[in-house]
Amino acid sequence: MKFRAQKVLAEILETGIDVHRCGAARAFATIGGDDAVRVLIAALLDEDSDVRTDAAQSLWAIGDPAAATQLMENLVGDPEPDVKKAALEALITFRHEPVVPLLRKLAISRTNEVFWDEDEFYSEGWDSWLDMQLIALRGLAVFAPEEAVQDVLSAMGDEQGQDVSEVGVAALAGMGVEGAVALEQLFPISDIRLQRRIADVVMRSENPHVTAQIDVFLGDKSPSIRQIAARGLERSDPRLEPLLDDPDAEVRAIAVRQAGRDYPNKIKEMVADPGPSVRVQVFKVIAQSPETYRDEDVIKAVKKAISGEARAAKQAALALIALEGADAIKGLTHVMTNKKVPLEFRVGAVEALEKAGPVSAPHLLKAAADDERQLRLAAMTALAGLAANDPVWPNLAGEGLIGALNGTLIVPPEEVEPTGETLEEEGTEHAPDADEQELEIDASTPLVAVPDAPEGSTLASILAASSAPPEAAKTEETEETEAPEPIVPDARMLELAKQSKMSKRKMSLESDVAPYLDVRRFAAAVLGGVPNRDVTDQLISVLGDDDKELAQDALNSLVQHGDTVGNLPAAAQEPLLELYGHTATNSIRVLALRALSRLGDAAVPTLREALTDPDPHIRVEAVRGLDDNGIADASIEAALKDGYIGVGIAAAKSLARHQGAGALEALIEFAFLNDGTHRREVGQMLGLHAPQEALNRLIELASDDTRLRQRLVVIDALAEVIVATDQSRELNAA
Repeated sequence: MKFRAQKVLAEILETGIDVHRCGAARAFATIGGDDAVRVLIAALLDEDSDVRTDAAQSLWAIGDPAAATQLMENLVGDPEPDVKKAALEALITFRHEPVVPLLRKLAISRTNEVFWDEDEFYSEGWDSWLDMQLIALRGLAVFAPEEAVQDVLSAMGDEQGQDVSEVGVAALAGMGVEGAVALEQLFPISDIRLQRRIADVVMRSENPHVTAQIDVFLGDKSPSIRQIAARGLERSDPRLEPLLDDPDAEVRAIAVRQAGRDYPNKIKEMVADPGPSVRVQVFKVIAQSPETYRDEDVIKAVKKAISGEARAAKQAALALIALEGADAIKGLTHVMTNKKVPLEFRVGAVEALEKAGPVSAPHLLKAAADDERQLRLAAMTALAGLAANDPVWPNLAGEGLIGALNGTLIVPPEEVEPTGETLEEEGTEHAPDADEQELEIDASTPLVAVPDAPEGSTLASILAASSAPPEAAKTEETEETEAPEPIVPDARMLELAKQSKMSKRKMSLESDVAPYLDVRRFAAAVLGGVPNRDVTDQLISVLGDDDKELAQDALNSLVQHGDTVGNLPAAAQEPLLELYGHTATNSIRVLALRALSRLGDAAVPTLREALTDPDPHIRVEAVRGLDDNGIADASIEAALKDGYIGVGIAAAKSLARHQGAGALEALIEFAFLNDGTHRREVGQMLGLHAPQEALNRLIELASDDTRLRQRLVVIDALAEVIVATDQSRELNAA
């Protein structure tokens, strides 16, 4: 059957109109075939330059050296620049040795051995030789003839020409002894940009003659050159060891990353390295092999690094967890909630605590209620990971996120205007110094354990212990009070609000959303990764919340649950229908319909009605929902003609998957719509779900002279069917 397709394409390439000949030539690049090279070689002599270009590019893609002779003729004699470039690329790919002399000449000049369109610059505004020069230099890098070294140097030294240093250096690096000598001589007289380029190419070169230059790079006065050289060394290379003492911090960091694990004694000395980037790599090495570094001095230095510099804080915290395990959690917890510690470290401490497993959940819950939004989100993300990976349910991390979802982790603030006395009291809070921070990190710092509550969930006891109001706030209102006057914000009060810590949670500086709302929304979002029936029920319970963003996040998570578990419980139907039918926000309606489709048969009537909804995104979702439920009938076939192309694409995928050959004619007609914009996609669908029938029908259409206007669509679709069929066979064979 594939042979029949190739035969039809060959006939079109030989006798069709120009646009169809171009299409057939491109199709051969995709499908290949025994006869493809013959007809494409013949097409290199086509009267139309576009056909010759497509033929040359297809021969380049097929990679058969049998075409080399004719391609050489086109390279030399064809006036079309695109044909020349495609021919030259193909000859280089074929490694056709006779082209090397021409490559050397093209690298330095617009040689007279090649026919050029002399009017090109005036008509097009561009000299195609500039493109040919770059291709020629890349070709010399492939063939690597040592006798071409001087040609490459001449091209690089042409002050009136274009910058070819990148391809030129790459070519020299492969040219044996002569190329290595040229680079060695070129390096000291070049500017730093070219020196970096030479160093980079040499470090990646397989030419054994350039390796002697690596020592020159390692001793260069420029840190950037030493950095490039260090990155290129293998872990086992002994030249990395002295780089651990390099004056440049980045070089030291690279050396530690490359080979630090092989020099444990040196790593112990470098724990207090003045370079933050170095310490980051040192802490990573320690975390990978903690048993090697459980010395008292190392542990003390790691703790000091945690409180001393923010950029290395996260890796220091991870190293401390690896060194001390659960004992490290105690100190990290206290610092994590200390606002005087840099935020980068506090977030890093959260990520480090997650590595400790479920035992860190109580401490992460405290961080999830913090004023800093970045810290809250990091903590809740970590809790979601713990909840999903813990085989035991219920677990503390999951219960904590459910509490956050229901608004019990952070309560809404009371609408009480802060007084001057309150601001003054809270503005004088004692700020711990660096020594106190280090004490907090120490494992001997006592940790208030959270006992298991005899009644109710464990989360209840944590919240009771951590969110109890101060004594001064425990006053009962025995009589009704008048509502306070609305607060009119002014510059003075806004400044005070930024400087002082209010007794209730205040708006985060990173977001306009109040923390208690932000936490609920993010909990709804991350709980999608915890596909548990209890969690599903809790997400369903907040769908009717007044906060529509919360409902939207919950909908996304419910869809995740439905995809993971396979369905959603029937209890979700009523609130989902309410959101779908009575919400003005289209995004929520789309998500509600998507979630409804996870209900199975109960959702089908609603999905069918949605096929005629005015909103095209709802119609797309309806088609996809019916597809998920195994429905691809006449209503879906009618959706192929929807005015919104996204609906048609969704319908085409559904019909191909469920009907296959039964929807062949409808899918082919869809491929013709919109000037064949989606012909390739349709071809891929048919190749997967109805390959034999599609090939027969498309071959028939390709030979039908009454469908000339649609022939280009047919050619491209036919090529995609063959490719998809071949790929499917390869996968099945594997």
